Amino acid sequence: MTERVAPDGLIAVFAGTSEGRVLCERLSEAGRRAKAFVATEYGGELIDGLPGIDINVGRLDAAAMTEALVDAALVIDATHPYAAEASANVRSASRAAGVECVRLVRPSLLDPDGEDADQHDGVVASVVPDAAAAAAFLAGVEGDALLTTGSKDLPAYAHVPGLAQRCWPRVLPDADTVRRCHELGFPESQVICMQGPFEKDLNVALLRHCKARWLVTKDTGKAGGFSEKVEAVREAGARIVLIRRPVADEQGRSLDEVLALLGL
Repeated sequence: MTERVAPDGLIAVFAGTSEGRVLCERLSEAGRRAKAFVATEYGGELIDGLPGIDINVGRLDAAAMTEALVDAALVIDATHPYAAEASANVRSASRAAGVECVRLVRPSLLDPDGEDADQHDGVVASVVPDAAAAAAFLAGVEGDALLTTGSKDLPAYAHVPGLAQRCWPRVLPDADTVRRCHELGFPESQVICMQGPFEKDLNVALLRHCKARWLVTKDTGKAGGFSEKVEAVREAGARIVLIRRPVADEQGRSLDEVLALLGL
């Protein structure tokens, strides 16, 4: 798409990232009408109160998503780089509703062709395809691990005998999430409930507090704090287990490009 969207066009934003929240803020500041879709109540709270931004909380099935998009002039898919299924659903619903969909992609900080363990001065110990592979790697080494990939991946670690006792999940401060951590067998004293972004020094302090030799992360890009994790791991003397993106060469636009597209 090369032209700006008409000023009176409704923009539908699937705001699963910090870039999505920034986009909603900029649309509101410009007096543009937008509909923001978030999966959780917590996500809704982060953008609540923005003038002109209607918030839809909860996951929609295909029919409901298509119906919600019929009055939109443009759909911005700002879901997380690892939410491959959600992104596919947004694209499918946009096609069904006859609305153009623009993918807002958070740039990777990794060499797109690099999947070896020597990236970032050797702090990346292993690059794995998913959480199950990360759990298998941890099961084969010694030392505790700080898990920074969210609560959805935790069952992969809990299902490996004895591994939960060596893991420190850092998750959002949400009651349901904390309860799930306990149900999966993670020790209460090792569940860290915090909302990012996280600076390098805080990451260093947590790694040292946990006496963690490993930090499990995803390729979350600059906005997701990946650089701060790399710096913290290097300072704390730990190493990274990196879960690579499901679509390594995903095409899309950056936040700045989407803002320019919308004339913001």
